[in-house]
Amino acid sequence: TPGLYDKLIEHIDVHRWYLGEQKEQEILFSEAVLSWYDNFYLPLVELIRAHNILEEFPGRTESDLYVWILEHQSYLERTYEVDIPVEEAIDHFTEEKGEESSKKSGRSDSDKQNK
Repeated sequence: TPGLYDKLIEHIDVHRWYLGEQKEQEILFSEAVLSWYDNFYLPLVELIRAHNILEEFPGRTESDLYVWILEHQSYLERTYEVDIPVEEAIDHFTEEKGEESSKKSGRSDSDKQNK
């Protein structure tokens, strides 16, 4: 997906900055990548897998969904001015995107249930 790589690098860079602040030292990019992957990326990807979200988005990757869900979480937090747990953002994201998908295909929820 165009721009996805840049967004992932930006997430790693922000994480690197926070690690540096926390440890009060310069953090190597490679160290930041490992920490970001273990503490942020993989836990969200595991939730994506557990919820089978990728099935709803043919042709997309776990990385696409990682970025989209975090952007959706940020949107919800700005809109409602409260912290939104990632699980809640996932639920809202899948409900909203599922409705959009149904509208595009012309199928209602009852049509899906009858299949």
